[in-house]
Amino acid sequence: MKLKFNIGGLLSKLGAVKGIFARFGKKKKPKAISDEDIDENDFIPSSHRDDEDEGGEGEDLGGGGDDDDDEEIPDFGDDDDEDKDEEAVKKKRLLIMGGGGALAAAIVGAVVWVVVSPSGDEESAEEKSKIPTVVVNLETLEAETTARDQALGRDPGPGADPNAPGAAPGKSLNELGAGGAGGTEAPGTGVVVPATTPADYAGLSAVPPTAPLASSPDPKLVEQTELGILPKIAEDGSTAYQVYARPAPEKDGDKPRVAVIVVGLGNSRAATEAAIEKLPADISLTFDSYTRGIGYWVDKAREAGHEVLLTLPMESDSFPFEDPGPGTLKTLAAPEENLTQLNWVLSRTTGYFGLLGVAGSKFTANEEQVDFMVNALKDRGLMFVDSGDAPQSLVPRVAFKNKATWAAVEVNLDRNPSADAIDHQLGEFEALARRRIISIARISAYPVSLDRLSAWIKTLNEKGIELVPVSALANKQLLR
Repeated sequence: MKLKFNIGGLLSKLGAVKGIFARFGKKKKPKAISDEDIDENDFIPSSHRDDEDEGGEGEDLGGGGDDDDDEEIPDFGDDDDEDKDEEAVKKKRLLIMGGGGALAAAIVGAVVWVVVSPSGDEESAEEKSKIPTVVVNLETLEAETTARDQALGRDPGPGADPNAPGAAPGKSLNELGAGGAGGTEAPGTGVVVPATTPADYAGLSAVPPTAPLASSPDPKLVEQTELGILPKIAEDGSTAYQVYARPAPEKDGDKPRVAVIVVGLGNSRAATEAAIEKLPADISLTFDSYTRGIGYWVDKAREAGHEVLLTLPMESDSFPFEDPGPGTLKTLAAPEENLTQLNWVLSRTTGYFGLLGVAGSKFTANEEQVDFMVNALKDRGLMFVDSGDAPQSLVPRVAFKNKATWAAVEVNLDRNPSADAIDHQLGEFEALARRRIISIARISAYPVSLDRLSAWIKTLNEKGIELVPVSALANKQLLR
């Protein structure tokens, strides 16, 4: 720390302060006048002064009486003026002293700052320690992964130099999450990053081409509204659920039947294209209602033979911390307001056969709101699929009571998005389907998720399980 000390400047400032106090120092008090100093002939009583002014010198206008007895007390009004002047001087003196004290304090503070302040080009270690720094980045994560692989005797991956300190393992975060790349035996856990590229899905093999579904919109199934085109029940009674759903395959004996819905499509181009092109047509696809260009993706999916659902955001118990978006159906909103939100979702595009609920743990527990929503979808000829996010959801019971078209997800396959956890959930899903004959699951479009799902689908024939679209299992589940 450097000390900056200017003696001359400091003394001059202190001298200035002293001069201020000297200038406004205490005034000399006026000498008091005693009674002996006053000559009674030096003044005339005020009553006599008035008489002289009006009636001449020595004339008594009062009308008799002894002069000594009637003489009034002299007027000493000047003493009051003197007292007021002295009080004003005291106030002025106090103000001057206060201002001088403040000025002196400011000067002393400035001197102290000049003396003890550090130079501008120096910074203490304590201040430097307060600057936030990035302590974890991609290189650090990859280096730690390499060290762990080496410690466990695993191949760190292609392109990695095991002898180089902090060498990168040559694997992307998605590959780490998927359980390794190039035949490596990395653990079935890791980091999964939703932002993906086509390279992340390169390991998926394309499925054989499938006949496209009918083009949309079907003119008899739509009506023009202020919000846009909305689905409707045709005059012949046909509905969007019947026309836009993928035709169900013929039932193969007593095989258990399973349906899988892929969710979260439309926001990542790589993920959406992979789901459309590299999964069997019997896999149902769900597109985010907020997706830009959603009509394009729905058409692409239907051209590949996939049936399509749209998401319906609903209020959860943790709303607004868990916020499904501006189109959310809210528990305390008027039914007419929720109907407007619902119609906005329905107007996003055409060609879908139903909606999949998103969140909704609070909304789906409100019977009045659920009843209104289910009947609104029924009147539009649509199916509703409960997402399974809310175990206490009233949707299945209310839909059954109102004879609406419904289904409910029973298993979330990648709640834990790691290869080992997904494989375990697929095994649980398979066992559930054998017990109940039918079962429905959902899965996200992460690279690891689609990789494990694709591998599992290839084993279904030998396991005696039939994969069907979710529309084929409508109204077939038991109420629980």
